[in-house]
Amino acid sequence: MADVPTVSVDIDAGTMALAELAAAHLGVPVTEWIARAARREFVAIRPGPNYRPLTDAEMLSEDMERAADEAAIAAEAARFRATG
Repeated sequence: MADVPTVSVDIDAGTMALAELAAAHLGVPVTEWIARAARREFVAIRPGPNYRPLTDAEMLSEDMERAADEAAIAAEAARFRATG
């Protein structure tokens, strides 16, 4: 495999713990799992042929959904830390 440029990133411990769990479940290195997750997310959000900008209400709704997702991730990470 050719050398691929890399960068350092800051990821909170809870998110990293979830990435490690998911990677272990699939039997792949965590770096590979994160790269795959990033590609999946890009495919999910990239503009398609029917793209239209979100309205202010839709953006607010997206922000609220994202905040709920982040709270769920934080709760799961806390549960994971508590159970070891």
